[in-house]
Amino acid sequence: MRKGFDALNHAVAALGTGQTVVTTVKRLPGAQGKVELPEDPELETEQADEEDAAVTIDAPAASGNGKPRSISKPKFMDTFDLSVSDKPWKEFAAQYSPKSDNERYLLAALWVTENAGTPEFSTNHIFTLFRAVKWNEQVDFSQPIRYMKSKNSYFEHPSAKTWKLTQIGLDAARAVSKAGPQ
Repeated sequence: MRKGFDALNHAVAALGTGQTVVTTVKRLPGAQGKVELPEDPELETEQADEEDAAVTIDAPAASGNGKPRSISKPKFMDTFDLSVSDKPWKEFAAQYSPKSDNERYLLAALWVTENAGTPEFSTNHIFTLFRAVKWNEQVDFSQPIRYMKSKNSYFEHPSAKTWKLTQIGLDAARAVSKAGPQ
């Protein structure tokens, strides 16, 4: 493990990004758990590069402004009627065998648009449908919708909290594989 830290310190030093601090902790043989050692200046070794700047490693930002994207947790809509049409959601979902999360999102958006009569919907609508049929939920629940908007133009974002399937998205949702005989 010590070699790994040395390699990391050498890599950071090669980049010339600032100060490198190496701390060595000696453990008593046979001691388990936490053991208090007397303070001894020989227990810590410190190496400093020419520069005195601090080393900071930032996680990559998810949004374009340099700040990490805040993930909002969708809410289950207990007043959303899943049997509002002649084709209830569970029956509709059982007709298909989606192979990916993207296909599941497309099917949920298709049902909300065509069967629930809600052409502009929120992620709460989709989340409620996922929960009803026990589909796996992503940590960042709206990420697949954002991805399909930017890469495939399947969704529009008419307002801050609403989404809408485009014609291309409707066609893609209708093309999802149907389930075999049940």
